[in-house]
Amino acid sequence: MVPSTKLIRWVAWAGVPLALIAAAAPNSGNALAAIAATAVALVALDAARAAPRARGAAVSVASPVRVVVGEPSEVPIQWSAPNADPPVWLAPDWPPELGAAEPPRPALEPGRQGICRWPCRPRTRGRYALRLAALIARSPWGLWEVRRRIPLNTEIFVLPNLREERRRVAAQFLSRGGIGLRRRRPVGKGREFEKLREYVPGDDYGDIHWKATARRRHPVTKLYQIERTQEVIVAVDASRLAGRPAPRRRGEVTPPILLDRFISAALLLVAAARDRGDRVGLLVFDRAVRRFLPPGHGAPHLHHCRDALLGASPAPGSPDYGEMFAFLRTRLHKRALIVVLAALDDAAAAARFATAAAAAARQHLLLALSIRPPEARPVLSGPPPASLADAYAALSGHERWRRLEELRRALRRIGVVFEAVDDERLSAAAISRYVEARERQRL
Repeated sequence: MVPSTKLIRWVAWAGVPLALIAAAAPNSGNALAAIAATAVALVALDAARAAPRARGAAVSVASPVRVVVGEPSEVPIQWSAPNADPPVWLAPDWPPELGAAEPPRPALEPGRQGICRWPCRPRTRGRYALRLAALIARSPWGLWEVRRRIPLNTEIFVLPNLREERRRVAAQFLSRGGIGLRRRRPVGKGREFEKLREYVPGDDYGDIHWKATARRRHPVTKLYQIERTQEVIVAVDASRLAGRPAPRRRGEVTPPILLDRFISAALLLVAAARDRGDRVGLLVFDRAVRRFLPPGHGAPHLHHCRDALLGASPAPGSPDYGEMFAFLRTRLHKRALIVVLAALDDAAAAARFATAAAAAARQHLLLALSIRPPEARPVLSGPPPASLADAYAALSGHERWRRLEELRRALRRIGVVFEAVDDERLSAAAISRYVEARERQRL
């Protein structure tokens, strides 16, 4: 229980003049003491009547709450104060990353229970805890405020904003020519067994089922069908290399890092694979595997993948690609498409990745995507340098571009597809490469 602003004002306005009068006129001390005793009694009576008002108060939030970075959102908070009369005030202990509005004590009207929809505009992706809230009720005469601290233990999931990313991906796909869906004949005959039938002249001898031929005493051919369900693993690098700043886009509230770009591309790729009926899994790694979701399908699995990526943050160590591929070899029992989103513009990390990918490429189809630094380009591709410093910067960018090209050629020789793309094309490149591998039946 704390004194209200009203009580403080009355003490300031009435107490100070009474004290001055008592000092100037000593004979009026008895009358002033009687007035002061009456005021103290009234204040104490109001405090006694205010004490029961916080009993039975409750505040709850349906967990989890999902909001989007940069989008105006509302968090519904249920409250009840059966022993207090309105107005009742609510004061949650918001994490600063949520960007919750701070209006002057939002009064909850009318009645003694209801739902308060608190406005917020999140600034940073992640999982945040809303641990505590305070319910504030006034005394009958408004001289005291009774505050009750109520634990909440609610999780708020701040999702990355993929609106502009989806538009960018759709625009890049439509710009290739033609609008709308098209029926396209898959390349290849498939590897999934469908049935047996009698041999027809012209069938490949490699497709003859010799055991069935021996039992039936006439040639029998195996028929295959296009794989309708394939396994896709999206591996996201969450090491110190992914903690470097990324190019800032228009409308972004906080400075992004490379990991934010990887997470956005991973979420769009998971959604695209789910829409095509494939089983998709997720892996987050740095020096070790931090999170792994085995391949699954359906909307609940997509939500699990999304929630698993929210809490990812850059670790201080370097990525261990050998540990990551060894982990996948023990978990995956059939050939799968592994899409690695990593910062491979670092020379040491690129060398380690090439060594580790050589063994994994014999069992799985590997696709590696990285964000190309803005300065990594051929020395003669841009405008002429205006100064000696610009010339040195152009030579440095050419060297980084050359290392990326050498890595692409080295990985291609061992069957790994690698592409270093601009920041804005990462999601589109990931989906495009996935669709191409699926249509060509490379799995």
